[in-house]
Amino acid sequence: MPDINISIKGKEYRNIIEYMCNNCQYFVFIISTYEYIENNTTEEYSRYIKNVEQLMKKLKPYLIKINNTPINFLQMGIKYEREEWEQEKYLYDICIFKITEELKQILEETANSLYEWKQPSLPEDIMFIKDDFIKFSIESNEDNGYIYCNSLDEFKMIEKLGIEFCKEYNKPIEEKVKDNSKRLVQLLLN
Repeated sequence: MPDINISIKGKEYRNIIEYMCNNCQYFVFIISTYEYIENNTTEEYSRYIKNVEQLMKKLKPYLIKINNTPINFLQMGIKYEREEWEQEKYLYDICIFKITEELKQILEETANSLYEWKQPSLPEDIMFIKDDFIKFSIESNEDNGYIYCNSLDEFKMIEKLGIEFCKEYNKPIEEKVKDNSKRLVQLLLN
């Protein structure tokens, strides 16, 4: 899965959002349900929650499911009960939405950069799911982004959208990542 430069903004941001919405079925993001950023104040966290609530009102018609679990628990297949872990750091709500034209427009209007998809502005770790794999994802706190390309032709076509890759297309790596991605998507959608 080639890494991308997530400083993508403006026209390139809208290009990648449009491409992913046109080629995927689901959009996912993570909401932190705990004030986990150590340097944030209560005021900053309150601003984050207010931003999330406003966005969720717009996206509610497209919401399919919310998984109340840390994503690393989900990946390991550990059953999660929120009450048991209330005092733990890094609690999340993983929100899954059906992609529509309206949702695409909301995403294009909500931000002007991939960098904006993190606290305190917006939910974080956005993903686009195509069929049974993660086509695009961002690790917000690490400032990393990844795009799965089905072929070298798709890789080149995405480059033409103005997306800067940090690594070249590598078919064997892509296939390995696709298999791991399928497992996570099954856990997310079940």
